[in-house]
Amino acid sequence: QLCINYANERLQQQFNAVVFSLEQAMYAQEGVPWAEVPFTDNGGTVELIEGKRGVLRLLNEQSLMPGGTDEGFAEQVANACGAHPSFVAARFGGAGVFGVRHYAGEVLYRTEAFVEKNRDTLPGNLRALLLAPPAGTSALRLVADQEEAPPKGSAAARPARATLS
Repeated sequence: QLCINYANERLQQQFNAVVFSLEQAMYAQEGVPWAEVPFTDNGGTVELIEGKRGVLRLLNEQSLMPGGTDEGFAEQVANACGAHPSFVAARFGGAGVFGVRHYAGEVLYRTEAFVEKNRDTLPGNLRALLLAPPAGTSALRLVADQEEAPPKGSAAARPARATLS
């Protein structure tokens, strides 16, 4: 959900830049009469998420630590971003919760499984296959054969065969 909301923030920021800032500057430059349209700048929220000490960087740091935890990530975010105007301290929910004041409103995030999902590790059996494919086969060919195989239980289902490459 955090990634979806972050993408929405970036899209809103782009929209604001093009529709409001650039258009209004062009009207002023060309002397076109217009009434300034007020809009909310969400640059602070984008900075909170992607900044130098923002949420995404802190998540990457916690994911690289051998003992990194979701609670440690939430604590790190609270310590590093607590004074940021777009940060919302969790009033309830216990450890492992932080909030962001998004363009569309406040959202609280439970950090359960954030760190593990961000580690982006390969399943053990796939890693072993890629590191040491069976003799005379290509690991990529084995993976491709698995992807091309018909769904289990169908009449056309057959075991994937390795092909020599």
